[in-house]
Amino acid sequence: LVAAAAYGGIMNAIDRQVGYAAVGVGLLIGFAAGKLGGKNPVLPVVGVLLSLGAVYLGQLFFIALALADYGNVGLGEVLDKAGVGGLNDIWQEGADAMDYVFLAIGGFVAFGAAKKASD
Repeated sequence: LVAAAAYGGIMNAIDRQVGYAAVGVGLLIGFAAGKLGGKNPVLPVVGVLLSLGAVYLGQLFFIALALADYGNVGLGEVLDKAGVGGLNDIWQEGADAMDYVFLAIGGFVAFGAAKKASD
C-alpha cells in the first residue's frame, strides 16, 4: 500500500507515468519479499503479484488524485463517491498499452529483486 501510494503520488506530482517509478515499486516489493521470506521459491511469484497489485492501485490512486484536483474536492470525497469500482471503470476506459507495460515492468523487477535479495 505504501508503494502504491508513492507511485500514485509521484504520477500526480509530474502528471504522467514513468517507468522508473514502476521499477521502484518492483524493487521495493521484491526486496522486501526476498529479505522477509528467505529462499522460499514461491516468494518471487508472490513479489510479482504484490507488485502488480501495487502498480495497479497506484494508477487508481493517481486517478483519484487527478479527480480531486479537477473537482476541487478532497481525496476522501472522491474515494467515497467513486469508490474502487468507479475508479476501476475510469482506469479501464483510459488504459492503453503503456499502462500494461508499467504493470509488467513492476512485476518483472519484483521477481528479479526477490530472487537476488534471498541470495
